Parts: sequence; structure tokens; C-alpha cells
Amino acid sequence: MKSNALLLALLLLTAVSAYSQQKPPEVYVAPDAPTWMQMMQEENPNVFDIQKAYADYFKTHPYEKNTYTKYYKRWMHWARTYVQGDGQLHLPTVAEQQQQEQQLKATRALAEERSGNSVGWTFLGPKRTYDTDGVTEVTWQTNIYSIDISLSDPNVLYAGGESGGIWKTTDKGLNWTLLSVNI
Repeated sequence: MKSNALLLALLLLTAVSAYSQQKPPEVYVAPDAPTWMQMMQEENPNVFDIQKAYADYFKTHPYEKNTYTKYYKRWMHWARTYVQGDGQLHLPTVAEQQQQEQQLKATRALAEERSGNSVGWTFLGPKRTYDTDGVTEVTWQTNIYSIDISLSDPNVLYAGGESGGIWKTTDKGLNWTLLSVNI
């Protein structure tokens, strides 16, 4: 029952994340910008064509991390949620988003009914957050963007945060250890 609840919670988290993601704000594209960058600014961009143009460009040019390559990465991350089989983007309407939300709520209610338990999230903490010195109390937190359960031990979970941090728990989430200290 717990694995069904966790699976459903992850499904809801994925759906909420997908529908709450915003398109990166457009950046200035110089007339001599690479074709792939110009293609992302078109009215109906094709994701597959952009990926091909990007790969082709770097076959003949050295890779350079710059505003365009950073934008490409952010744009592709956003676009993958909406890309269709032909490479076109389908941005859901408000009605489609509401329908998806209702379907997820119905699925959750059915899972709760079958299991006899609520599969909602329960706040476990931390109620206090400390700076890296472990003593100084701070008010900030991090958003978790990914979570995974160990296949060999269901007590072990890993979580990835927005700043790139990786956390591990060996007691089903009661206590967490930061694995990536110097990010």
C-alpha cells in the first residue's frame, strides 16, 4: 500500500511540475546568431529540427558556454513537457490543464478508497533549518526537484534540490544527509 501511495504522490508531483513550468523569457538574438537559436524564437518551433540544428552546429564549431547555449538548455527543458511525436509543441489550454487536474484528483481518490488510507503528504520537517555550520538557524529552504527510492532497500531515498544538492536518507525520510557538500 505504501508503494502505491508513494507512486501516486510522485505522479502528482510530476504532473504539477509539468503544468507549472513556465517558458524561459526570450533573449536578444543577434542577426548572426546560430540557426538553432533563431529557430527557438519562431512562432511554431519544431523541437526535433532545433535539436538537429544544434548538434550539426557543434560538429563544425567548438562548444562555448554562453547566453545562447544556456538558453537552449533551459528552453529544451521547458519544451520536453509539451513536445509531440512530430516535434511540434502543444501548449495545453486552461481547460486541458483543469481536466488533467481533475483526472489526477480522481486517480488519487480511487487509490485512497482502495487502500483505505489517505495518500496525501504529511509534513515531517525539518521545522528548523540550519546553516552549514549546523548551529546558525536560517529561514531559507530548498525545493526538491527529484526523488528516488533505492531498489535494494526501501528505507533509502535520494532527493535532488534546485541548487544541485543531493540528499540521502536511510530511515524513510525522517533524517537527511547532504551528500554534495561543496556545490
